[in-house]
Amino acid sequence: MPKPVDPGLEVAEKLKVEGNALFSKSKYGAAVEKYTEAITMAGHRMPVLFVNRAMAYKKREDWEHVMEDASTALSFDKGNMKANYLAGLAHSHHHDYDLAIRHLNKALEAAREANSSIKDDIWHELAKAKYAQWQQERGRKRQMLDRFRSASVAAAAAVRPSPSCESIESSAGIRQPQHDQDFQNRSSGRDCQAETTKQAEELPTGVGWFRRLTSGFDFSSSTPNAQAGSSPPASDNESAIVNRLSGQGVGKPCIVMVSDSAASAKTDEKVQQDADVWTWATDILEDLDKPTEVPSVFTCPLTMEVFRDPAITKYGQSYEKSVLLEHLKQNKWDPITRGALTEAEVYPNLGLRQAVQNYLDEHPWAWGECV
Repeated sequence: MPKPVDPGLEVAEKLKVEGNALFSKSKYGAAVEKYTEAITMAGHRMPVLFVNRAMAYKKREDWEHVMEDASTALSFDKGNMKANYLAGLAHSHHHDYDLAIRHLNKALEAAREANSSIKDDIWHELAKAKYAQWQQERGRKRQMLDRFRSASVAAAAAVRPSPSCESIESSAGIRQPQHDQDFQNRSSGRDCQAETTKQAEELPTGVGWFRRLTSGFDFSSSTPNAQAGSSPPASDNESAIVNRLSGQGVGKPCIVMVSDSAASAKTDEKVQQDADVWTWATDILEDLDKPTEVPSVFTCPLTMEVFRDPAITKYGQSYEKSVLLEHLKQNKWDPITRGALTEAEVYPNLGLRQAVQNYLDEHPWAWGECV
């Protein structure tokens, strides 16, 4: 016995077809209305309607509604390729790159498994999100670097005594604040000492700030600035900097509330030592943060772009798969070796694809070459 036809679903299907026709004519507002009517008729029995409506909202750049409909579709199927793609786009436009990347990665994985035609679009959006995330993080670390440079200047100022903060030696041999006859001067002295102590307490420790600032940096290619001291081997820069910061005692300055020349000279020497190490470390960080060129092994010899989905021929040559297959439609030979070649002799180069992914993860600035 045939199943009874649900009139609500029949009407919803008809409205969906009408909405698709309007979408193809770029009438996105009218398409949204048709999809909304269809959702009213079908309820949550046709999740595809939420994806279709989200696509129409995307064309109108209505990202709040894109997010809402994509989330609804994902509540039915967390692996939905288009819903993850749309959710990723919406999160990117809200500058929430962690969530954007998470959804776009899921969408790309599903698109590759299905060999979907939109996998290149997803890759492109993923690259934009990754690059934007790197720029955001780079800006944050630059601000942190500027802050610590300012902190080192504050440290130098904090350890030098000012006239109102000078101390004198009492008859008992204990250094005490000099008593001025003017009460305002005494108050000024206390305020100065309190402010100096406050500045010192707010300064971060040397190793702590360096660890935070260098998270995600690759030390293998750094070249320290020689002006700040001898450079350690490139492969050991991180441990060398941390050891030097620890060994030199860089961090919160000691408060020296004395005015005799010997103490001042010692203070100046300590300040200069600290300044040298701060400069040495921050110069390395600036070098580490500079983008370079992506190695040619990770770029297609035909497009000169970073590989997205590399394929290898029987001759051992790797190309971007879609570009190579397009070439083989007209030419039955390998673009470089010129040897006879058919589509059946082209294989996925999964090892190279993973190597490219690893490189991009380690050097996120390189995502800028993919956008």
